[in-house]
Amino acid sequence: MKYVVARNEGPGLNHPGFGKLTPGKSYEVICRSTSVQFESIELNYNPKKPEFYIDIIDDRGIKHSVWNDYFYSTIEMRQMKLKRILNDN
Repeated sequence: MKYVVARNEGPGLNHPGFGKLTPGKSYEVICRSTSVQFESIELNYNPKKPEFYIDIIDDRGIKHSVWNDYFYSTIEMRQMKLKRILNDN
């Protein structure tokens, strides 16, 4: 299973300021697709810039397709984990 961590609230719902995501929460990736080809692609690396959609299930159990840049990139996640490890010692 692949997981991503929300950077912010993400795209809004019906009301401005209320997004689909909870900042800092981990979401399981159902599948990933490019904006041009809506086919499933393996998620091995999440770049910081928007390149593809990630299908996730929100807190209410609803599936959403969200751009990858609403989540921390692979490099940012690695840096956060390293900081956590170094601060624990």
